[in-house]
This record gives sequence, structure tokens and C-alpha cells, in this order.
Amino acid sequence: MQMPATMEQILETLQEFRKEVNQKFDQVDQRLDQMDRQFEQFEYRFDQSDRKMENLEDRQNEDRKMLLTLIHEVKTQQIEDHKMIMDIWASRDKVTVNFSRQFFFATTLISTIVSVIVSTSISLLF
Repeated sequence: MQMPATMEQILETLQEFRKEVNQKFDQVDQRLDQMDRQFEQFEYRFDQSDRKMENLEDRQNEDRKMLLTLIHEVKTQQIEDHKMIMDIWASRDKVTVNFSRQFFFATTLISTIVSVIVSTSISLLF
């Protein structure tokens, strides 16, 4: 069976059209593959950025904890220093009071001894 010339031309035209359509599909398929790769790269970058943000947040939380710990330690040290200063003043006051007492007893003892010696001397003289 032979096809008429016009049918052969139609068949040839359809085959050429089919080739063009297949080429266009190949181009579209390649473009879709390229877009998929770009999307995967974007996802990868987004995941990296997300991990970096999480790391930054973790570091910020650690820094906050460390700062709060340091503040607490400084306040504790200030309280201890204040207590130490108050203890020093209290012990200074105790030393002063003890010195005053001892000085009073010493002067009283000395004046008593002097009085006894003077009175004994005077009574021996007369």
C-alpha cells in the first residue's frame, strides 16, 4: 500500500512536529532538573542558616546563663566582703573595748599601788 504524496508529507510533517515536541519536552525536563537542583541548594542553605541560628541562640542562652552566674557570684562576693568588713569593725570595737578595760584596770592598779606605797611611806615616816 502506497500512501498518496500528501499523506507522506503529512506523516513527515507529523514526525518533524514530534521531534520538535520531544526536543521541547527534553528542554523542559532539563530546566525542571536545573530548578530541582537549585531548590535543593536553597533547602541546603536554608538548613545551614537554620542550624546557625540555633547555634547562635544556644550560645546566647549560654552567655545569658554565664552572665547571670557571674552577677550572682559578684553579689555573693559583695555580701561576703560586706560581712568581712563588718566583722573587722566589730573585732576592732572589741579590741578597743578590751583595751579600754585593760587600760582602766591597769591605771586603777597602778594608782592603787602608788597610793599604797605613798600611804605606807607616809605612815612609816610618821
